[in-house]
Amino acid sequence: PTSNPEFIIGHYADNHFYKELLRYYPENTRYLSGMAEIEMLRNNDGKALVLYQKILDLDPQHLQAHIFVTNYYFYATEKRRNMIEQEFNKIASPSRIQIANYRNEMAQVVKEKYEEAKPLLEKVLFLFPSSEVKKNLEKISRLEKEFIPVK
Repeated sequence: PTSNPEFIIGHYADNHFYKELLRYYPENTRYLSGMAEIEMLRNNDGKALVLYQKILDLDPQHLQAHIFVTNYYFYATEKRRNMIEQEFNKIASPSRIQIANYRNEMAQVVKEKYEEAKPLLEKVLFLFPSSEVKKNLEKISRLEKEFIPVK
């Protein structure tokens, strides 16, 4: 769609429109959300994330912002976890040290990254009951049990 001039002109016009509105109403979550959607369509997820986080600062119950931020962190973590697993699975016969390193890397991802996504997922589940969010929370719990030792 990016080669379609009407699509490009439409996004440019929308972008300009929201920028103008936000000059006068910088804390309007509807306008911030519209701008964030445009950034997503342009594959500027980092810019969209900043806008959605600003929305959450202004309106902690904003469902759309919660869903985007949650998905952003959860799927970035999934990507990292999958990379670790793929690298480990390339080893035909891993040594104890390689297994320990794999488990440590996985524990770090689960502890640091999934723990960042977990409260966000819980908030989305509270605001909007979703079987997908529930499955993701169950996945995090399963990974916590597997890779984080009980103290």
